[in-house]
Amino acid sequence: METITDWNGQSLEIRRSRGSGVPYVTSWECNVIRPGSGEWPAWLLKQVRGYVARRSWFDDEDAAALAAELGSISKFQSLRSEDAITWSWFGTLAVADDQARVRTVQWLYDRLGLNASASEEVRIDQWQRVVHPNALSSPNGPEIDARIDDPRVALIYVESKWGAQLGSGKGAVEGTLDDQVVLRRGSLRRDPALAGDPDRPYVVLGVSDRPPDLGPYAESGGAEGVRPVSVSWITWDDLAACEVHPHAHEFARYLAWKRAQGSVEPRLI
Repeated sequence: METITDWNGQSLEIRRSRGSGVPYVTSWECNVIRPGSGEWPAWLLKQVRGYVARRSWFDDEDAAALAAELGSISKFQSLRSEDAITWSWFGTLAVADDQARVRTVQWLYDRLGLNASASEEVRIDQWQRVVHPNALSSPNGPEIDARIDDPRVALIYVESKWGAQLGSGKGAVEGTLDDQVVLRRGSLRRDPALAGDPDRPYVVLGVSDRPPDLGPYAESGGAEGVRPVSVSWITWDDLAACEVHPHAHEFARYLAWKRAQGSVEPRLI
């Protein structure tokens, strides 16, 4: 067992996986920023319980300590958890008061160069499955890390990365794969539920430590009948610098703490 200090100066117990030595906290709640209300939303708790690590990754004593709270080991307990850091910015914003959410989403629109004014109807959710653009009838469409849905204003699908490469899935051409950005752009274009959606900006937004080359996602002009969907990127440092986020200063400390633990090596996607 090891003890470290968290981003707020509190003592924190960790256990490490065999071999690679990935640090896990004994309570997942110690690895994320708590919402202002102090209450965890049901959709977050579902994700925490649904994404589990294998006990075989740990020595028996460590596995027992890590599973004591939930009966299983959640990947949210890992200091390398992509979901944990995504919740800590987008999730806490989702459950913030309306004014804070509107101010922060407006900051994001401005940062992305969108000519849009955030409305009080804007909502954020996480880890929802959307339509698979290359298999419309499949129930296993892409799971998006966050969605910013502002009716009649903008719709943004967020794909966040914390030290991992972009994944891929069934491609538009038989026998090929499309990466996560391409799949999300395709979903925004082919989702039948969006067929009658009003004209508004549609964006796939990537988040990582360093932005990749967006050249491969460039499209020359819009084909007739094809909805334009832009691909943008932002860094975790950019998000930490957003002063109007309701947890702005805490998130900046949290991000610095995550890096100080060596939980990820910043790299290009």
